[in-house]
Amino acid sequence: MKSQGYIQNHIASNIFRVTDGRRSWILKIRDTPAEAVRLNGHYCQIVNGTPCAFEIRNDRICDVTFGVDPLPVVEHETSEIVSRKDGWGFCERECGCQLYFQTTDIITFEKPTVGSFIWHKVKTANGKVRACEIEIIMPEKVRGNVGFKSPRKIL
Repeated sequence: MKSQGYIQNHIASNIFRVTDGRRSWILKIRDTPAEAVRLNGHYCQIVNGTPCAFEIRNDRICDVTFGVDPLPVVEHETSEIVSRKDGWGFCERECGCQLYFQTTDIITFEKPTVGSFIWHKVKTANGKVRACEIEIIMPEKVRGNVGFKSPRKIL
């Protein structure tokens, strides 16, 4: 049986406190893969007070669904690389949500560095959302092409 509750507070980029009014639980988005895919990785829509439904099993919440509609899916997005390790990193979308990426998904020859802007598609697989078909773009290319949106207004 589904319980009803709401987001009590936003702890970190993908960690929330959920309450049913009597008690509360910590929710990590990675524990709700179906919702991550449904929202296309846009956790910016989940704010304090967002209604949600969930099941309680073994004193944990699971099968969480949020009472928000997903944002429209766009074919390509522009994001900024905010962290990078050897074979992976995170980029930040215009709305502030972060996406995981793998450097093997980069299809241009430029080396990705923190602060680089990328143009990419969003892939959902196995309950995970990540950037794919990534092109490193230069500020001149952002200026000269209609359709690119700059998350940091570098123009």
